[in-house]
Amino acid sequence: MFAINHGDMGGQYIVLCGKSTKDRSFVSLPEKKIIVVPEGDFSEGIEKDVITFVAALPDEVYAYCKEIYEKEVTNI
Repeated sequence: MFAINHGDMGGQYIVLCGKSTKDRSFVSLPEKKIIVVPEGDFSEGIEKDVITFVAALPDEVYAYCKEIYEKEVTNI
């Protein structure tokens, strides 16, 4: 799980639920929305402290977030 420290989404948490060579897909908390971030933007966000790693989630919490992600992805 990552925290977003600045910008329009500042104060939200995002959970990594998918990754490709081009981008990373997250579910945001508490809004439960899907966010797709290009890999370059994600790396830059980490470097500039816009996004910070907070914690590895317990398996059951991650499974819940992944379930939210899967339901939302099928609705897009």
